[in-house]
Amino acid sequence: MLSTCGTSRSQIVRNRRVRDNRTQPVLKPSTIIQYNKNMGDIDLADHYTATYCFPLKTLKWWRKLFFWGLQASIINAYILYKASPTNTNKNTSHKQFREKLLLDLVRDFRITAKRGQPSSSDKEQRLYGTMHIITLHP
Repeated sequence: MLSTCGTSRSQIVRNRRVRDNRTQPVLKPSTIIQYNKNMGDIDLADHYTATYCFPLKTLKWWRKLFFWGLQASIINAYILYKASPTNTNKNTSHKQFREKLLLDLVRDFRITAKRGQPSSSDKEQRLYGTMHIITLHP
C-alpha cells in the first residue's frame, strides 16, 4: 500500500488460532488500520451522493465534471454543517439542507426584463382565490 500519511510500522490487531489450538498474532500495517477506521466517512459521502444525485445525461465531459464538483461541494458542506459546533439544529436532514441551500442561493432572483406587454395585474394576486382545474365545457 502506498500512502503519504502514516508509517510503515505494523500493529497486532488480534490473535488468530492455528493448528494445535495455538494462537498466532495477526499483524496489519498501520495505514490499513487507519483506513478501515475512517472508511465509514467515505461510505457516508457515497450514500449522500447516491440519495440525491443530479439527473444528468450528457456527452460533454466538462458538464459531468462541473456537476460532480457541485455535488461534492454540497455533500462536503452538509458534512461540515453537521459537524460544526455552532450548529444549533443538529437533526437537519440531508434533504432539508439541500432545500435550504437552494432557497438561499436563488433568493429573490427574478428576471426583470420581459418581452411583450406588461400584465395588468400582478401574477400572484391574480391567482389567489380561484380554482385552477381544467374542465370540459359542454
